[in-house]
Amino acid sequence: MPRKKMQAEKSGLDALSNEVEGAQSPDGKESAAAGYLIDYISGESVRATPEEVEAVQVFARRLVEDFEYPKSQITTRPQYRVRRHPSNESKSYPVDIAVFSKARKTDSDLLVVVECKAENVREGRKQLEIYLTMSEAKIGVWFNGKEHLYLRKDYVAGGKIVFQPLPTLPRGGQRVEDIGLYARKDLKPTKELKSVSQRHSELPRGKRKRHHERREVGGTNHQHFVL
Repeated sequence: MPRKKMQAEKSGLDALSNEVEGAQSPDGKESAAAGYLIDYISGESVRATPEEVEAVQVFARRLVEDFEYPKSQITTRPQYRVRRHPSNESKSYPVDIAVFSKARKTDSDLLVVVECKAENVREGRKQLEIYLTMSEAKIGVWFNGKEHLYLRKDYVAGGKIVFQPLPTLPRGGQRVEDIGLYARKDLKPTKELKSVSQRHSELPRGKRKRHHERREVGGTNHQHFVL
């Protein structure tokens, strides 16, 4: 995973440091007991497991702060469950984060499912394909705190489902088809890009030049934006 991607997720972890072991809820009226944290979306107290601290809470923040989805359209606790048939609870699977196109959060409004339990991208993609096949969601995200995968579900001739990677997520209120259609001046740089630029500007002039040369070895130096 590129170093600047890892730096971005680390900044998300730093933002959580005041929510673990005695942190206050978003309204400031409730504190989490030791070993627990206040869930960023629901405000509920949840166990501060590595998965929760390093992945679920970090990506929940990114959905709101970077991708601009309102909290009212996101479910973390209680967990949303995808199922093969609406009435079949025995064959349902909880997803770590569910994002809906509307605040009413019906099954037909499900837009994005986020999986944070799988440890590697192969298992993460396998799990996402199951969730996407069983639900109305159009996009799946796997994130383990260090690496991520964005996956899009499409239908082809005969009703067959196919999956293809996405470079990023659409921002709140945008369509998947809108990705890549905006002019550079209309795009919002990710927080990670800002932090990389800031660190680069602080380097001595000689190191700054060598740093730039190393980044361009082996290919074009691309900038990344969040849609």
